[in-house]
Amino acid sequence: MQAYEGYLENGRFYPIGQPVKIIGRHRVILTVLDESVTAHNKNDDKVFWAEFDRSARESVHENHIFDDEAFLRRPSGREPIDFNEA
Repeated sequence: MQAYEGYLENGRFYPIGQPVKIIGRHRVILTVLDESVTAHNKNDDKVFWAEFDRSARESVHENHIFDDEAFLRRPSGREPIDFNEA
């Protein structure tokens, strides 16, 4: 069994991501969700990242919350593992 996400428009299925390639005849079940799809707006991304950057700049002074004892780093007595070494 395989599942493909996409959208249905004017009776045609448009997959999100890689095109669906099924060879031969197969039984399928199409489930239509009660959610409309809106076109992706690149301006929304710009607004999101601008807000993200603003929040990051405003919170730069909040690092003191990690001074709490629960967040302090303590030596574990173990050497760190380097997974890149052969």
